[in-house]
Amino acid sequence: MSQYRLKIGRTLEVPVEVDLQDGAQTVRAKLTLVVKRLESEAFAELLDKLQDGKVDDRTLLIELLLDWRQDLVLDANDMPAPLSPEALDAACTVIGLRGLMARAVVEGLSRSFEPVRQAEDKRGN
Repeated sequence: MSQYRLKIGRTLEVPVEVDLQDGAQTVRAKLTLVVKRLESEAFAELLDKLQDGKVDDRTLLIELLLDWRQDLVLDANDMPAPLSPEALDAACTVIGLRGLMARAVVEGLSRSFEPVRQAEDKRGN
């Protein structure tokens, strides 16, 4: 094991908001997905697997989600449900939400590398 560690945390928070029809009104569901930060090689491997169809959206979410804060999925006491595979599946019964969350996770991970890309561009790499 290395004697060094990064100054940055091991997680990212990815916000997801979606407007849903609830009868005649529109309600906004807000989720904050706490995801595992990937190192650059692991992220590149993930992108390859996604492109090759070797990882589906549910698998991506199950593997990378560590926690969430949300107001869409409620437990038996009408309180926000903690993250679990069952609660995630319940959220994903909303048409398109699974794909939206998966894209948000990938984009969030990609943005976490943005300062590195900007520094490389300034150096001409």
